[in-house]
Amino acid sequence: MKKSLALFALHTALSNWKDLGKVHAFAAGVNYSFPPRTYFRDSFWTCLSLLDVRADLVREQILILASAVHDDGCPSGVMFLSDEEKMFLAQLKKEYPALAAGVKYENDWWSGHHDSGFLFVLLVSKYVEKTQDVSILKERIDSDTVLEKILKVLRYAENFVENDLFKKPHDCLDWADNVFRDGFVTYDAALHAAAMREASKLLKMMDMREQAEFWESRYLSTRKKFNEVLFDERKGYFVDFIGSYVEDHLALDTVVSIIFDVADEDKARSTLLKMEKFLETRNNPSQPYGDWGVMTVWPHYKRRSHLFGKSAFPYRYHNGSCWPYLSSIYALAKSRYDLDHEYPLLSWWKYSLENGWVNLVEYYSPCYPRGSLQQAWSSFAFAMVLQIKS
Repeated sequence: MKKSLALFALHTALSNWKDLGKVHAFAAGVNYSFPPRTYFRDSFWTCLSLLDVRADLVREQILILASAVHDDGCPSGVMFLSDEEKMFLAQLKKEYPALAAGVKYENDWWSGHHDSGFLFVLLVSKYVEKTQDVSILKERIDSDTVLEKILKVLRYAENFVENDLFKKPHDCLDWADNVFRDGFVTYDAALHAAAMREASKLLKMMDMREQAEFWESRYLSTRKKFNEVLFDERKGYFVDFIGSYVEDHLALDTVVSIIFDVADEDKARSTLLKMEKFLETRNNPSQPYGDWGVMTVWPHYKRRSHLFGKSAFPYRYHNGSCWPYLSSIYALAKSRYDLDHEYPLLSWWKYSLENGWVNLVEYYSPCYPRGSLQQAWSSFAFAMVLQIKS
């Protein structure tokens, strides 16, 4: 089972390296091909699968993403449009103010996504750690080096910091883009903390000691506050967010705080055990569909007013579906704490094969249609299998 998963995951990752007209970059999947574009989020997890296989592609992807790191944030993705398409987009922006607000730059695929910049920083750090290729930090894109782009990400994020924690506005601009989360969101706050730490390491490599020490200090104070504020001692896990209301259900995306070493060890272990009990469907008799993988949340979101699109329905999309990329991240976290990682790694693959989905699926639920096939970030399972072997 693991061998077949590794084979198809690697195939999925490599086959999403596409000729997008003017450049080559990672597509997200077959349902995400028009207009031609590449994503910060999807390509981050895809690239982690390929660092041991095709680090050259990861380097090229980093430089493509760097072109969309702006003074005022990063988009969800980068579009590659013809001159005619750019003219058409410019006309649409004149006619529709909401579109103009959401697409600030002509190559942005939805501007201002909060997690994109942090994942960019983490990807550069992972690449340098694996390859020792520090020259990428000096590569110039437009008028900035990659290292200067990293500092842009962190400086812009400071506009959203309150009491040492990243405070997300009331919007849907992160991976959960059908959910309005606001305030201290564990997922975003954890990525912000990790990005500051990794940027500090890169700055030290470039002998920029003063700036390195500044961001390391910011990281340490943020990490402390993160564990104090976002962990619910009574429930035994990190809550989803504390904002206009407290969404204290268990959310699988909080696992990024564990794999990026932002969560304290005791809190990480406690959270993983709660995830095992409530998010792994084999252990949760309160959901009616039996054993079908790992849910993204339990229970479902409290407030209907914070949901739209596919996530408005329980067990669908961000509101309780199984997402293989998140399941694989969760498997990695469990393996680090000597907990059973095989269920989150293989349960979705078994379910996929039973349904004839050999090309890795984006997300699924037993009561709604599945997501896209050949989904790039689901290939993170390959990185997980490699780590198990090593």
